[in-house]
Parts: sequence; structure tokens; C-alpha cells
Amino acid sequence: HNLERLFGASRILRLADEANQTVGLSESEMRGIGNELRGAMNTVAALWHNDFRFCSEQKVRSFLVSLHAYRGVRGDLLKAKALELLEAAQVLVDRGVGLWLSRKK
Repeated sequence: HNLERLFGASRILRLADEANQTVGLSESEMRGIGNELRGAMNTVAALWHNDFRFCSEQKVRSFLVSLHAYRGVRGDLLKAKALELLEAAQVLVDRGVGLWLSRKK
């Protein structure tokens, strides 16, 4: 899957802007939310590849090392990056669910 293309097709940024305008957020606050969503998407796109489902831990670790993803990581690199990926994906899911539910009303 091309996650960046799917992110664009979801229109989550536009929907978030529309929802934030409705509740009266400032331009600065809206920009911050957009940056948070883009940052989460960039993290997911950088750390996830479909073929990881079938790879050994060592192959995924090697990939992360090739990205220099070990910078600032204490302890197990794979666990740290899996948690980072999970948290970024959760940001996208939470925002998307919130937007979906608000549009259903």
C-alpha cells in the first residue's frame, strides 16, 4: 500500500480543518493539528512496510539501522520503534474516528 497516497485520499487534513473551523480554533491551532497529523503519517510511512509482516525481527532491525533510527533510542530498537509506530497510527485512528463520528451527526 502507498500509505501517503491513502492518507491524501482520506482527506483527513481537509476534514480536520473544516471541523476545527466549526469549533472556532485559531489558524495557529489548526496548523498545529495539521502538523501533528502529517507528523504521525510521516512516522507511519517511514516505519511500516507491508512485507514486514513476513520478515524476521533481524531483517526489520537491519532496516531500522539503515534509517539510523537507533538515534536517541535506549534499550531495544525494535520495541522502541514498534511503540513509536503504534502511537503515530493511534493519532491517525483517533482523529479519523472523531471526524467520522462528528460528520455522522
